[in-house]
Amino acid sequence: MKKLLSLLVLLPLVGLLIADCSKDDGVSPAVDPNDQLYGAAQTDQQFFEMYAENDEYFTTDETTMNDGDQPQSLDDLSIGKLTTPIRPLRWARFIRTFNRQVTLDSVTADSLAYLTVTKAWQGVLLIAAAYDDTSAVPDTVIRKPFTSEAKKRFIFKRIANTTVRWRNWRPVAISLIDGGTTSSSAIAITQLKLLFDRTGVPDSIVVTDPNSTFLRFRRIFDVQAREIPDIQGGHEVTMQVTVVSADPDTDHVALRYGFSRDGLHRRRIRLQLLSESFDGSVYTRVYQRSYVMHFRRGVFSAAVDAITHSTMFDDAAPVATSFWGIPYVVTQ
Repeated sequence: MKKLLSLLVLLPLVGLLIADCSKDDGVSPAVDPNDQLYGAAQTDQQFFEMYAENDEYFTTDETTMNDGDQPQSLDDLSIGKLTTPIRPLRWARFIRTFNRQVTLDSVTADSLAYLTVTKAWQGVLLIAAAYDDTSAVPDTVIRKPFTSEAKKRFIFKRIANTTVRWRNWRPVAISLIDGGTTSSSAIAITQLKLLFDRTGVPDSIVVTDPNSTFLRFRRIFDVQAREIPDIQGGHEVTMQVTVVSADPDTDHVALRYGFSRDGLHRRRIRLQLLSESFDGSVYTRVYQRSYVMHFRRGVFSAAVDAITHSTMFDDAAPVATSFWGIPYVVTQ
Protein backbone atom coordinates (compact mmCIF):
# COMPACT_ATOMS: atom_id res chain seq x y z
CA MET A 1 0.00 0.00 0.00
CA LYS A 2 2.82 2.38 0.83
CA LYS A 3 4.44 1.65 -2.55
CA LEU A 4 1.18 2.47 -4.32
CA LEU A 5 0.83 5.78 -2.47
CA SER A 6 4.43 6.70 -3.27
CA LEU A 7 3.79 5.97 -6.96
CA LEU A 8 0.68 8.16 -7.01
CA VAL A 9 2.67 11.02 -5.50
CA LEU A 10 5.49 10.67 -8.01
CA LEU A 11 3.28 10.55 -11.13
CA PRO A 12 2.42 14.28 -11.15
CA LEU A 13 6.09 15.13 -10.63
CA VAL A 14 7.08 12.95 -13.61
CA GLY A 15 4.44 14.67 -15.70
CA LEU A 16 5.82 18.08 -14.79
CA LEU A 17 9.35 17.00 -15.64
CA ILE A 18 8.23 15.68 -19.04
CA ALA A 19 6.31 18.89 -19.77
CA ASP A 20 9.29 20.99 -18.72
CA CYS A 21 11.64 18.99 -20.95
CA SER A 22 9.29 19.33 -23.90
CA LYS A 23 9.65 23.10 -23.71
CA ASP A 24 13.36 22.74 -24.26
CA ASP A 25 13.40 20.07 -26.96
CA GLY A 26 14.69 22.44 -29.64
CA VAL A 27 11.57 22.13 -31.82
CA SER A 28 10.24 25.51 -32.91
CA PRO A 29 6.50 26.16 -32.94
CA ALA A 30 4.74 26.06 -36.32
CA VAL A 31 5.33 29.15 -38.42
CA ASP A 32 2.44 30.67 -40.35
CA PRO A 33 3.52 30.72 -44.03
CA ASN A 34 1.67 34.02 -44.46
CA ASP A 35 4.04 35.59 -41.94
CA GLN A 36 6.95 34.48 -44.09
CA LEU A 37 5.37 35.82 -47.28
CA TYR A 38 3.79 39.04 -46.07
CA GLY A 39 5.23 39.73 -42.63
CA ALA A 40 7.54 42.45 -43.93
CA ALA A 41 4.66 44.57 -45.24
CA GLN A 42 4.58 47.91 -43.44
CA THR A 43 1.59 49.34 -45.31
CA ASP A 44 -1.57 47.98 -46.91
CA GLN A 45 -0.16 48.85 -50.34
CA GLN A 46 2.95 46.78 -49.66
CA PHE A 47 0.81 43.82 -48.62
CA PHE A 48 -1.31 44.07 -51.79
CA GLU A 49 1.83 44.17 -53.92
CA MET A 50 3.32 41.15 -52.14
CA TYR A 51 0.04 39.28 -52.52
CA ALA A 52 -0.04 39.93 -56.27
CA GLU A 53 3.52 38.60 -56.51
CA ASN A 54 2.91 35.36 -54.59
CA ASP A 55 -0.71 34.25 -54.91
CA GLU A 56 -1.24 31.47 -57.45
CA TYR A 57 -4.35 33.14 -58.90
CA PHE A 58 -2.00 35.88 -60.06
CA THR A 59 1.21 34.01 -60.87
CA THR A 60 -0.40 31.52 -63.29
CA ASP A 61 -0.97 34.33 -65.82
CA GLU A 62 2.65 34.50 -66.93
CA THR A 63 2.86 30.72 -67.23
CA THR A 64 -0.34 30.52 -69.25
CA MET A 65 0.76 32.99 -71.92
CA ASN A 66 4.44 31.99 -72.08
CA ASP A 67 5.23 29.02 -74.33
CA GLY A 68 8.76 28.62 -73.03
CA ASP A 69 10.10 25.48 -74.67
CA GLN A 70 6.71 24.34 -76.01
CA PRO A 71 6.56 25.36 -79.71
CA GLN A 72 3.19 24.87 -81.38
CA SER A 73 2.56 23.16 -84.71
CA LEU A 74 0.51 24.90 -87.38
CA ASP A 75 0.31 21.94 -89.73
CA ASP A 76 -3.50 21.97 -89.52
CA LEU A 77 -3.76 25.67 -90.41
CA SER A 78 -4.75 26.29 -94.02
CA ILE A 79 -3.27 29.07 -96.12
CA GLY A 80 -6.61 30.90 -96.15
CA LYS A 81 -8.29 33.12 -98.70
CA LEU A 82 -5.22 35.01 -99.86
CA THR A 83 -1.69 34.02 -100.88
CA THR A 84 0.72 35.03 -98.11
CA PRO A 85 4.50 35.49 -98.01
CA ILE A 86 5.27 32.60 -95.61
CA ARG A 87 3.95 29.19 -94.59
CA PRO A 88 4.26 28.93 -90.79
CA LEU A 89 5.01 25.44 -89.52
CA ARG A 90 5.79 25.94 -85.82
CA TRP A 91 5.62 28.92 -83.50
CA ALA A 92 6.16 29.91 -79.90
CA ARG A 93 5.68 33.03 -77.77
CA PHE A 94 8.55 33.75 -75.41
CA ILE A 95 7.98 36.34 -72.69
CA ARG A 96 11.29 37.87 -71.63
CA THR A 97 10.41 40.57 -69.08
CA PHE A 98 7.52 41.19 -66.71
CA ASN A 99 6.48 44.42 -65.08
CA ARG A 100 3.71 44.42 -62.46
CA GLN A 101 1.85 47.44 -61.06
CA VAL A 102 -0.76 47.24 -58.30
CA THR A 103 -3.24 50.12 -58.01
CA LEU A 104 -5.76 50.57 -55.22
CA ASP A 105 -8.86 51.81 -57.06
CA SER A 106 -11.22 52.37 -54.13
CA VAL A 107 -12.36 51.25 -50.68
CA THR A 108 -16.12 51.12 -50.28
CA ALA A 109 -18.22 51.93 -47.22
CA ASP A 110 -18.52 48.22 -46.44
CA SER A 111 -14.69 47.90 -46.32
CA LEU A 112 -14.21 46.28 -49.71
CA ALA A 113 -10.93 47.24 -51.39
CA TYR A 114 -10.86 47.08 -55.21
CA LEU A 115 -7.42 46.67 -56.79
CA THR A 116 -6.19 46.54 -60.37
CA VAL A 117 -3.06 44.59 -61.26
CA THR A 118 -1.55 45.68 -64.58
CA LYS A 119 1.16 43.52 -66.13
CA ALA A 120 3.34 44.56 -69.06
CA TRP A 121 5.05 41.71 -70.89
CA GLN A 122 7.80 42.08 -73.46
CA GLY A 123 8.86 39.18 -75.59
CA VAL A 124 9.31 37.72 -79.03
CA LEU A 125 7.13 35.59 -81.29
CA LEU A 126 9.23 33.00 -83.13
CA ILE A 127 7.80 31.46 -86.30
CA ALA A 128 9.56 28.60 -88.07
CA ALA A 129 8.32 29.00 -91.65
CA ALA A 130 8.91 28.22 -95.30
CA TYR A 131 8.60 30.58 -98.25
CA ASP A 132 7.43 27.66 -100.39
CA ASP A 133 3.67 27.16 -99.82
CA THR A 134 4.00 23.39 -100.29
CA SER A 135 7.06 22.81 -98.10
CA ALA A 136 6.82 20.92 -94.83
CA VAL A 137 10.36 21.85 -93.79
CA PRO A 138 11.08 25.34 -92.43
CA ASP A 139 13.75 27.37 -94.22
CA THR A 140 13.56 30.52 -92.08
CA VAL A 141 12.80 31.71 -88.57
CA ILE A 142 10.81 34.94 -88.27
CA ARG A 143 11.35 36.91 -85.05
CA LYS A 144 8.66 39.40 -84.13
CA PRO A 145 9.06 41.45 -80.93
CA PHE A 146 5.91 42.41 -79.06
CA THR A 147 4.64 44.13 -75.94
CA SER A 148 1.46 42.90 -74.27
CA GLU A 149 -0.53 44.34 -71.39
CA ALA A 150 -2.90 42.40 -69.17
CA LYS A 151 -5.21 43.64 -66.44
CA LYS A 152 -6.85 41.75 -63.62
CA ARG A 153 -8.79 43.06 -60.64
CA PHE A 154 -9.06 41.80 -57.06
CA ILE A 155 -11.41 42.47 -54.16
CA PHE A 156 -10.25 42.33 -50.53
CA LYS A 157 -12.43 42.59 -47.42
CA ARG A 158 -11.11 44.38 -44.33
CA ILE A 159 -11.59 42.05 -41.34
CA ALA A 160 -9.29 43.65 -38.72
CA ASN A 161 -7.18 46.69 -37.95
CA THR A 162 -3.91 45.44 -36.51
CA THR A 163 -0.26 46.33 -37.04
CA VAL A 164 0.23 43.04 -38.92
CA ARG A 165 -1.01 44.17 -42.32
CA TRP A 166 -1.80 40.82 -43.89
CA ARG A 167 -4.11 39.90 -41.02
CA ASN A 168 -6.33 42.91 -41.80
CA TRP A 169 -7.45 41.80 -45.25
CA ARG A 170 -9.11 38.72 -46.72
CA PRO A 171 -9.22 38.15 -50.50
CA VAL A 172 -12.82 37.54 -51.55
CA ALA A 173 -13.04 37.73 -55.37
CA ILE A 174 -11.05 37.99 -58.57
CA SER A 175 -11.90 39.17 -62.07
CA LEU A 176 -11.04 37.67 -65.43
CA ILE A 177 -7.91 38.75 -67.29
CA ASP A 178 -8.15 41.19 -70.20
CA GLY A 179 -5.01 41.44 -72.30
CA GLY A 180 -3.44 41.84 -75.71
CA THR A 181 -0.70 43.53 -77.68
CA THR A 182 -0.40 47.27 -77.15
CA SER A 183 0.81 48.10 -80.69
CA SER A 184 -2.24 46.83 -82.60
CA SER A 185 -6.03 46.79 -82.20
CA ALA A 186 -6.64 44.61 -85.24
CA ILE A 187 -8.28 41.88 -83.16
CA ALA A 188 -10.39 41.82 -79.99
CA ILE A 189 -12.33 39.23 -78.03
CA THR A 190 -15.84 40.52 -77.26
CA GLN A 191 -17.50 37.57 -75.53
CA LEU A 192 -16.49 34.39 -73.71
CA LYS A 193 -18.89 31.58 -72.86
CA LEU A 194 -17.83 28.64 -70.70
CA LEU A 195 -20.13 25.63 -70.37
CA PHE A 196 -19.17 23.09 -67.73
CA ASP A 197 -20.45 20.59 -65.19
CA ARG A 198 -20.41 21.70 -61.55
CA THR A 199 -20.81 18.67 -59.24
CA GLY A 200 -23.14 16.97 -61.69
CA VAL A 201 -25.22 20.04 -62.55
CA PRO A 202 -24.81 21.81 -65.95
CA ASP A 203 -23.58 25.39 -65.53
CA SER A 204 -22.30 28.24 -67.69
CA ILE A 205 -20.54 31.61 -67.46
CA VAL A 206 -21.01 34.33 -70.07
CA VAL A 207 -18.58 37.28 -70.01
CA THR A 208 -18.59 40.49 -72.07
CA ASP A 209 -16.44 42.65 -69.78
CA PRO A 210 -13.66 40.59 -68.14
CA ASN A 211 -12.41 43.24 -65.68
CA SER A 212 -15.94 43.89 -64.40
CA THR A 213 -16.81 40.20 -64.02
CA PHE A 214 -15.81 38.97 -60.56
CA LEU A 215 -15.68 35.39 -59.35
CA ARG A 216 -15.72 34.87 -55.59
CA PHE A 217 -13.69 32.29 -53.76
CA ARG A 218 -15.39 29.23 -52.30
CA ARG A 219 -17.37 29.75 -49.10
CA ILE A 220 -16.90 33.53 -49.36
CA PHE A 221 -20.12 35.56 -49.35
CA ASP A 222 -18.89 39.13 -48.84
CA VAL A 223 -19.55 40.09 -52.48
CA GLN A 224 -22.42 39.57 -54.89
CA ALA A 225 -20.66 37.34 -57.40
CA ARG A 226 -20.73 33.74 -58.48
CA GLU A 227 -18.08 31.24 -57.41
CA ILE A 228 -14.93 30.49 -59.35
CA PRO A 229 -15.77 27.52 -61.61
CA ASP A 230 -15.32 24.23 -59.81
CA ILE A 231 -14.98 21.67 -62.60
CA GLN A 232 -14.84 17.92 -62.17
CA GLY A 233 -11.98 16.04 -63.78
CA GLY A 234 -13.02 13.83 -66.69
CA HIS A 235 -16.10 15.93 -67.50
CA GLU A 236 -16.66 17.70 -70.80
CA VAL A 237 -16.15 21.46 -70.99
CA THR A 238 -17.04 23.75 -73.90
CA MET A 239 -15.36 27.09 -74.60
CA GLN A 240 -17.01 29.50 -77.04
CA VAL A 241 -15.63 32.95 -77.91
CA THR A 242 -16.64 35.79 -80.20
CA VAL A 243 -13.82 37.68 -81.92
CA VAL A 244 -13.90 40.92 -83.91
CA SER A 245 -11.06 41.14 -86.43
CA ALA A 246 -9.92 43.47 -89.18
CA ASP A 247 -8.14 40.60 -90.94
CA PRO A 248 -10.07 39.11 -93.88
CA ASP A 249 -8.54 35.69 -93.25
CA THR A 250 -9.57 33.37 -90.44
CA ASP A 251 -7.74 34.12 -87.20
CA HIS A 252 -5.79 31.61 -85.13
CA VAL A 253 -7.77 31.17 -81.88
CA ALA A 254 -6.47 28.72 -79.29
CA LEU A 255 -7.46 27.66 -75.79
CA ARG A 256 -4.70 27.33 -73.22
CA TYR A 257 -5.75 25.42 -70.10
CA GLY A 258 -4.39 23.29 -67.29
CA PHE A 259 -1.82 25.96 -66.44
CA SER A 260 -0.79 26.00 -62.79
CA ARG A 261 2.04 27.88 -61.12
CA ASP A 262 4.52 25.05 -61.74
CA GLY A 263 3.67 25.02 -65.45
CA LEU A 264 3.79 21.21 -65.63
CA HIS A 265 0.29 20.49 -66.93
CA ARG A 266 -0.09 22.88 -69.85
CA ARG A 267 -2.37 22.05 -72.76
CA ARG A 268 -3.28 23.97 -75.91
CA ILE A 269 -6.00 23.24 -78.43
CA ARG A 270 -7.24 25.21 -81.43
CA LEU A 271 -10.84 26.41 -81.40
CA GLN A 272 -12.94 25.74 -84.51
CA LEU A 273 -14.72 28.42 -86.54
CA LEU A 274 -18.51 28.22 -86.14
CA SER A 275 -19.73 31.34 -87.95
CA GLU A 276 -18.52 34.52 -89.65
CA SER A 277 -20.16 37.81 -90.61
CA PHE A 278 -18.87 41.07 -92.15
CA ASP A 279 -20.35 44.52 -91.55
CA GLY A 280 -18.32 46.33 -94.16
CA SER A 281 -15.35 47.14 -91.94
CA VAL A 282 -14.67 44.26 -89.51
CA TYR A 283 -15.36 40.55 -89.29
CA THR A 284 -17.20 38.97 -86.38
CA ARG A 285 -16.30 35.32 -85.90
CA VAL A 286 -17.46 32.75 -83.36
CA TYR A 287 -15.12 29.93 -82.36
CA GLN A 288 -15.84 26.89 -80.18
CA ARG A 289 -14.23 23.72 -78.88
CA SER A 290 -15.28 20.99 -76.44
CA TYR A 291 -12.70 19.08 -74.43
CA VAL A 292 -12.38 16.79 -71.41
CA MET A 293 -11.12 18.38 -68.20
CA HIS A 294 -7.92 16.95 -66.76
CA PHE A 295 -7.95 15.06 -63.45
CA ARG A 296 -5.15 16.97 -61.77
CA ARG A 297 -6.49 18.87 -58.74
CA GLY A 298 -5.64 22.44 -57.86
CA VAL A 299 -5.94 26.05 -58.99
CA PHE A 300 -5.54 26.62 -62.71
CA SER A 301 -5.84 29.30 -65.35
CA ALA A 302 -7.39 28.99 -68.81
CA ALA A 303 -6.99 31.62 -71.51
CA VAL A 304 -8.40 32.16 -74.98
CA ASP A 305 -5.57 33.40 -77.21
CA ALA A 306 -6.68 35.09 -80.47
CA ILE A 307 -4.01 35.95 -83.07
CA THR A 308 -4.59 37.54 -86.47
CA HIS A 309 -3.94 35.55 -89.62
CA SER A 310 -1.41 38.11 -90.87
CA THR A 311 0.62 37.79 -87.66
CA MET A 312 1.36 34.19 -88.59
CA PHE A 313 1.45 34.35 -92.40
CA ASP A 314 3.04 37.73 -93.16
CA ASP A 315 6.74 38.01 -92.39
CA ALA A 316 6.48 41.80 -91.96
CA ALA A 317 3.13 42.21 -90.19
CA PRO A 318 3.28 43.21 -86.51
CA VAL A 319 2.04 40.91 -83.76
CA ALA A 320 -1.67 41.46 -83.05
CA THR A 321 -3.27 39.41 -80.28
CA SER A 322 -6.12 39.53 -77.78
CA PHE A 323 -6.53 37.20 -74.83
CA TRP A 324 -8.96 36.71 -71.97
CA GLY A 325 -8.18 34.47 -69.02
CA ILE A 326 -10.41 32.79 -66.45
CA PRO A 327 -9.41 30.97 -63.24
CA TYR A 328 -10.90 27.59 -62.33
CA VAL A 329 -10.49 24.86 -59.73
CA VAL A 330 -10.40 21.09 -60.16
CA THR A 331 -11.27 19.37 -56.89
CA GLN A 332 -12.44 15.90 -57.92
